[in-house]
Amino acid sequence: MKTQKNTNVVMFTLMERLWHWIQAFSMVMLALSGISMHWPNSIFSMNTAYKMHNLFGYIVTINFIVWVLYMLITKRIHLYLPKKADEYPMGIFKQAKFYIADIYFTNKHPYHVGPENRMNPMQKLAYDGVMFLAMPAQMITGFILMFGGASIHTALLIHILVGAFFVLFILGHMYLATTGHTPLALFKEMIHGYEEDLVKDTAKDEK
Repeated sequence: MKTQKNTNVVMFTLMERLWHWIQAFSMVMLALSGISMHWPNSIFSMNTAYKMHNLFGYIVTINFIVWVLYMLITKRIHLYLPKKADEYPMGIFKQAKFYIADIYFTNKHPYHVGPENRMNPMQKLAYDGVMFLAMPAQMITGFILMFGGASIHTALLIHILVGAFFVLFILGHMYLATTGHTPLALFKEMIHGYEEDLVKDTAKDEK
């Protein structure tokens, strides 16, 4: 007979989950304090917003350095690197088609997700852009604004634009996090680290 049993597949280590939630909370606080600095008293007072923005700026910087070191030391950086199976650039269009149409009709994912391949081609492109381009740019311009330096006006413009990008990224990230086999499945995955996977076993009835 065919039976189904639940098995837990480890997707994220404890370190990765801690890093993610620290990063998520800090980025939200940076966004809210940044908005308050441009529109005083809209959320926080100017003085509170300034102190919060600097504090969480330091936290994100330290968190980023920890992430880089952890990924390099554990060699898990390969999870973010393109592979032949990603089929670039067509893989991006395949995944986009899934998010735009297939997810609502066939729900057939074009790429298998597992512990060693947990990101599809579009996710890798997005996360690589965030972690290796946007994040360093935001940190560098943030420190220029804090301590002064050449091209401070250019740094401010870049900081605002990248900040707006992060707000959009967070909103998109939260939406896509609801596209698991249940709306909360991926949120739970980032809490306990496991993906519940239905595995079909075939067994014979014993007489």
